[in-house]
Amino acid sequence: MIDLVDTGAAPLRLPLGSDTYDDIRASLTARLAEHDAHRDTAYSVVSEEIEATQEQR
Repeated sequence: MIDLVDTGAAPLRLPLGSDTYDDIRASLTARLAEHDAHRDTAYSVVSEEIEATQEQR
C-alpha cells in the first residue's frame, strides 16, 4: 500500500483481496448494465431540449 501511495496514483478506495475486488467489480458491472438500459431514453431528451430551445427564439 505504501508503494501505491508513493506513485501518486492511489485510488480513493482500494479493494484489497480477490473476493473484495470481484464483488465490487460485479456490483459496478451490474450498475453499468442498468444505466446502459436507459441510454435511449436519456438521449431522446437531448433532441427535444434542442428543439424547445430553438422554438423559443
